[in-house]
Amino acid sequence: MNWLYIIAIIIVVTVAVLYFLPSLTGYPSSFKEGPFLLAESPSIFAATETNALIDGGNTTFQGYFYILPLDRTPTAMKCGEPGYPSCEDGRFQTCVCETSSCKNCTFHGYENLISIGNIIDFQILGTPDAGRPGKAMAQLSIRTQSPVDASGGEVLETPVFYTEVIDLPPIPIQKWVMITIARTGRRIDVFYNNELVSSSKTLYMLATNAERTKTTTVGSPRISGYSGLMNKYDSNLSSYSVSSYYKSSSDTLGAPVMSQNLPTISGNQPRGSNAGPTLPGFAVTNFPIPSLCSGGSCLEPPSGRPANPLYDWETPYA
Repeated sequence: MNWLYIIAIIIVVTVAVLYFLPSLTGYPSSFKEGPFLLAESPSIFAATETNALIDGGNTTFQGYFYILPLDRTPTAMKCGEPGYPSCEDGRFQTCVCETSSCKNCTFHGYENLISIGNIIDFQILGTPDAGRPGKAMAQLSIRTQSPVDASGGEVLETPVFYTEVIDLPPIPIQKWVMITIARTGRRIDVFYNNELVSSSKTLYMLATNAERTKTTTVGSPRISGYSGLMNKYDSNLSSYSVSSYYKSSSDTLGAPVMSQNLPTISGNQPRGSNAGPTLPGFAVTNFPIPSLCSGGSCLEPPSGRPANPLYDWETPYA
């Protein structure tokens, strides 16, 4: 009887370790390799994984992104109106949603690079910023909810929904960057590659009761580029875990190491270990490069012997 009791304990402990091992070791609970085309807005994680990212108290989304040059057409933008930035500092303010869908809180000019159920959206400005060449302005759009009214006094039967904004540093264009969004309750940490670039708390709790999309998607029809090595974790990754994964999953150029080559988009292809032979920004296969040794003489040895590197010096002082 004692042996049966010991065996039962061993089985329970083994199951518990296997269940909690991803959270303890930083091992992803879901993984999609790619590569994916951002312009196709592919669904990366289904409803089960997406709901876990939103409803879980400690979760992390992670992936590599390469953004090709943005639309160079300048656009005029209003300010001081709903859905537009402040006229004072050009930033978006917290928006009170009219319904649980928060359709009135759309931030014009920004495109979703990452959308986790339309509750947590990593957004970039769809046009380049003249003040930041080679980079795109970025922000987090987060839908939250509160059980009390805006004054904080009356408890409501239906929660009030908000769309909060966290300003982020601009991300590089035409360069691979690993984006990590790690969350613990109201605190959200954002990493670019192995660097922590933002750590902020939302005003309210994540809107778990708001309308949401069923999947996690990356990209937008207005964003051209690639993504790959998508991870979902059931834990809030530490800086050490993020740095360790970045070092182990990228090559010397910072590109993700994937088993499949990247497709060419309009002649553009990133440089990296899995991108094939490239010129800066362009695939070699699109250009007829003439041979510099058409006569076949480049590989033949010289006809004369090279000069002797040793010389006999003569000097009147010898």
